[in-house]
Amino acid sequence: MPERRQRVASLKRITTRKRRRPRLAAVRPTGPPPSKRSMAAEGNKRLHRPPSSAAVTEFYVTGFGKFASVPHNPTTDLARGVQNFFAESTRAAVERRERGVVLADARVLEVSAVAVREAVQDLCQQCRARDAARGDQTPAVRSCFLHLGVDASSPDMALERNAFNTAVFRFPDERGYQPTVPVPVVEVDAMYRRRSCDELALQRVLRHLLETPDLQMPHRIRMRISESAGQFLCNFTYYLSLKMVQDEAHGRWQSLFLHCPPAQVISVPDQLAFVLALMRAIAQVNAEQVADAKEAAPTEVPAPEVTADGAHLGQANATVSFTS
Repeated sequence: MPERRQRVASLKRITTRKRRRPRLAAVRPTGPPPSKRSMAAEGNKRLHRPPSSAAVTEFYVTGFGKFASVPHNPTTDLARGVQNFFAESTRAAVERRERGVVLADARVLEVSAVAVREAVQDLCQQCRARDAARGDQTPAVRSCFLHLGVDASSPDMALERNAFNTAVFRFPDERGYQPTVPVPVVEVDAMYRRRSCDELALQRVLRHLLETPDLQMPHRIRMRISESAGQFLCNFTYYLSLKMVQDEAHGRWQSLFLHCPPAQVISVPDQLAFVLALMRAIAQVNAEQVADAKEAAPTEVPAPEVTADGAHLGQANATVSFTS
C-alpha cells in the first residue's frame, strides 16, 4: 500500500507538470489587430521614421568667444562640445546612419565684424566645394549653418527668425570697431532690410523637439521663437549668413541662429544636449521633405516643362528652407 500511494503521487506530479506547460495559444500576438497597427504607424510615420540613408544634413556650427561684459561665452563651449561629440568616429557614424546628421565644420568666431565676414565667406566656399564634390547626389543633402550666440538677459533657448541690415554697437568689438550710428551690414542691400526664416519651418522643428523622444532633448529647457537678434555681432552674423543662403537660390542651404542664456541659467551640458537635439530635429524635417519629394516624383517620363530636379524638389524646399 505505501508503494502504491507513492506511485499515485508521482503520477499526479507528472500530470501536474504537463498541465503547466505553456500551450501554443499562449504565444499568440498580444498587439492590436493589423489594421489598427497600420493606422497608428501611419499616424506616427512623420515623427518617428528614421531618415533615409541618402537624406543627410551637413551642419556648419559656429560659436563666439569673449566680448565686453562676457569674459567667458558659453557658446565657445557649445561649439567645441559639438566638435568633440562628433570627433568620436563610432558616434558620428551612428548619427549619420540613424539620424542623417553630419558635422561638416564647428568653430569659435572672434567677436569682431572683420572675423565674422571672413568666417562666413570661408564657410560659403567650403560648402560650395562639398556640393561640387557630391555632384548629382546634392539634391538629397542639405547644408545648415547653425550659429550660436549668448543672450545675457534671456532665460530661454531662442531661435531667431529675423536679421536686419543695420549695425550699431553699444560697445566696441574685439578689434575696436564700434559704429555708434546705424550703418548697413551689407552695402548693396537697402538699409534696415529684413531677411527672415520661414516661421512655419521653425514651428515644425520645435514640434519635432517637443514630440520626438528619440531626439534626447532635456525636458526642463524652455524654447521660443524670437523676432530680433539684437544689434551686435549676433544680428551682424545672421544677416550675412541669411544673405549667403538666399543668394545661392537653389534652396538646399539653410541658416539658423540660436540665442542661448548664460551658463548660470542653463548649464553648458544641458545647452549642448539641446543643440544636439536641435540638429537632429532639423535633419529629421529635412529627411521627411526629401522622402516626400521622392514620393511625389512622377513614375513616368516627366513632361518637358518639368525637369529632373525642378518643380518637385523646389516645392519641398519651399517648406523647409528656413528662409523667406
